[in-house]
Amino acid sequence: MSFLLSPDEVANNFQDFYNTIDKYISSDRGDLLKKMYDDLGDRVVYAPASGKAHFHNAIPGGYLDHILRVVDFSLSTYNSYMEKGLSVDGFTEEELVFVALNHDLGKLGFQGDGNETYLPQKDDWRRNNLNEAYIINPDIPFSKVPDRGLFLLQEAGVKMSWNEFMGIKVHDGIFDEANKPYYISRMESSKFKTNLPYIIWISDMMAAQFEYERYRDSKAPVKTPEKTGEKVTLDDLLNF
Repeated sequence: MSFLLSPDEVANNFQDFYNTIDKYISSDRGDLLKKMYDDLGDRVVYAPASGKAHFHNAIPGGYLDHILRVVDFSLSTYNSYMEKGLSVDGFTEEELVFVALNHDLGKLGFQGDGNETYLPQKDDWRRNNLNEAYIINPDIPFSKVPDRGLFLLQEAGVKMSWNEFMGIKVHDGIFDEANKPYYISRMESSKFKTNLPYIIWISDMMAAQFEYERYRDSKAPVKTPEKTGEKVTLDDLLNF
């Protein structure tokens, strides 16, 4: 049987997401964040975290499930750094959680109807043979996920510290060639000034691996909604 989040799990994740904003993010920025996510609409609730089943959380509601796991792993990794004598100086808990909450924001697309990043794959062959549960929306401008997320935050008037900006920008670590100058330093002066980027990268990898193993162990066939030519609703995504 295919692994899916239940409707209750999806609803609870949405509430937990807003509760996390309230708990860790100062009220001025927290209110702007919640308005930005409100404006993005239902896709915040039902968006996947990736497009292919063997990547991670390519399921309805997978995005928020992933985000909350990265928050949890980031706080745990932060505590592990302290316990093992690694530095946690130079950044705050709010900055850490802010990055964890918004590191994959670009996966939600741009503001406005029809501007979501992921659309259900309707090609049976590609769905069944390539594990493509979703495709990238061809109607939105090409951009990397961190760049799109940073654009959305500035568009919403959400101010960021340098730690937060850099944490989002390089959260994919050396898996993104563009990040290598930041992670593979040739001089001491060019090394990261804090360990925040490392904590986020490690936590994101752990979360993605957990989600892959959950998919793998479910022996799940790829399933996507069959609706075409009309807006796919949350009910459609949860009941296919």
